[in-house]
Amino acid sequence: MQATKPKKPEDDMLKKGTTYSCVAKTMAGMEDILIEELESLGISEIEKVTRAVTFTTDMAGIYRVNYWSRFALRVLVDIHQYKAFDEKRLHSKAMQFPWETLLDPSKTFAIDSAVHSELHTHSHFASLRVKDAIADYFVDKVGTRPDVDLENPDVRIHVHIEDQEVQLAVDSSGESLHKRGYRSKHFEAPLNEVLAAGMIKLSGWTRDQVFWDPMCGSGTLICEAAMMANGIAPQVMRQRFGFMNWEGFDAKLWEEIKQEKHGHSEEKHAKIYGSDLNLLAVNVAAEHLKNLGLYQAVKLKREDFLLAPRHAPSGIIVINPPYGVRLEKMDVDKFYEDIANRLKHHLTGWQAWIFTSNAEAMKSFGLKHSK
Repeated sequence: MQATKPKKPEDDMLKKGTTYSCVAKTMAGMEDILIEELESLGISEIEKVTRAVTFTTDMAGIYRVNYWSRFALRVLVDIHQYKAFDEKRLHSKAMQFPWETLLDPSKTFAIDSAVHSELHTHSHFASLRVKDAIADYFVDKVGTRPDVDLENPDVRIHVHIEDQEVQLAVDSSGESLHKRGYRSKHFEAPLNEVLAAGMIKLSGWTRDQVFWDPMCGSGTLICEAAMMANGIAPQVMRQRFGFMNWEGFDAKLWEEIKQEKHGHSEEKHAKIYGSDLNLLAVNVAAEHLKNLGLYQAVKLKREDFLLAPRHAPSGIIVINPPYGVRLEKMDVDKFYEDIANRLKHHLTGWQAWIFTSNAEAMKSFGLKHSK
């Protein structure tokens, strides 16, 4: 996770112009599209790791990735690394970081740990030792200490231990970046927003093609597609990020990042269709589009996919078939067979992407598929 010759963060912690080594977490299989996205945002020195990418950037880049990335789940910023052969050194070396440059003692913090070591065998204990180090540091410095809040801390610290190597990082995102803020109502088993955006990107869809989600549920796929097509930041509705609680948060720089333009923003509208047999789902999807100011950007209606007309000669269909409460188990195989027949006989020229974990039901699909 160490970038090429970055300035040590503890030398000039969290100030404009300083370069940092960062990690952007994502979902398995989405690393490559995250790399492509970060490159488009001007990020450099990117490397692919499992379910994440590492990169080097300045504070503007940290703000930018949090606000504009559709495929990152959270962004961690490396702040301190050292070797620890035992728990005493784990504690004492953590105390060497200038924690007042990051955290005010009046704020709260929490520690998450991932441990892969024979020297440090328990992640919870590692968290406790680093938590104690931060508390002891402030008591020594100012005679008081910040409180711990495990549920909603102002600052969240991540501890990663590999053998004797200890890496401390601060979470710049706060809540996971899949929580875009446009979802005001819940509908059965809503799709993760980062996953939805990744599915759309992996489908190869571009805004000059027709996009159709015929089983839209609460509308996550069509909301993400509409934001992509119109160059709208995925976090346009989000009010709080982890970095806003850091000492030295640059409000002026943050406003500049939000005014940037990335992707398409011209007047030409993409052709995006959303439909569902369930009227409640359609109404929930409509509310979410309205929250984004994109209700007019999507043609949304109640419609049975198995009876629906062709919306265009060709396009991209992305289907997340209902399951569980929305579909009785005995009907699953027949339902998948009906979907395949609809595609085969009525939607030739379209490319369909099916998101499902039901391998048995896919055997009833009857169409040749790729991964």
